Amino acid sequence: MAKKVLIVTGSPRRGGNSDSMAAAFKLGVEKAGAEVQQVDMAELNVKGCNVCDKCWTNNMVCVFQDDMQKVYPLLEWADMLVFAFPIYYFTYPAQLKVFFDRLYPYAFQNQEKAENKEAVLLVCGEIDDPSVFDGVISTYRITCSYMKWNDSGVVCATGVNHIGDIQGTQWLEKAQDLGEAVG
Repeated sequence: MAKKVLIVTGSPRRGGNSDSMAAAFKLGVEKAGAEVQQVDMAELNVKGCNVCDKCWTNNMVCVFQDDMQKVYPLLEWADMLVFAFPIYYFTYPAQLKVFFDRLYPYAFQNQEKAENKEAVLLVCGEIDDPSVFDGVISTYRITCSYMKWNDSGVVCATGVNHIGDIQGTQWLEKAQDLGEAVG
């Protein structure tokens, strides 16, 4: 049976470098025979957690009935989750952060459906110093541990800022190669 891969992008800039990384990974994983779906969090209307605790007290996923309701079934469908985004001030952009905030109560209520998945991190940024990614890699790995996901790989593309900067670099090849390897 083909692996089911959900790519979750977090860039507010369409066609940017992280979108190119996601496309390269998708090409590789499809080449390996996987079935792929993609969610662009910047295109969805998803509210941030307001810590109302209704998800805990009323056995609800969340009081917000927004576009995240479209994402939850895809999480259940997927064997692998791939997160592709540009680094914003050493961490996730807001468009992706809201995904993780809303994942927390969902995963608690749907533990068996949320666990035991593979995960991949594809992140890019304008700084040439790879230590800029240390915080987001750490957060990603802690999330993998908490969610009982298997970290299947990380690609951090340095030195890319403007749309298209990633073209012709090693980073797209690395993303595609990782897709082929884990697909």
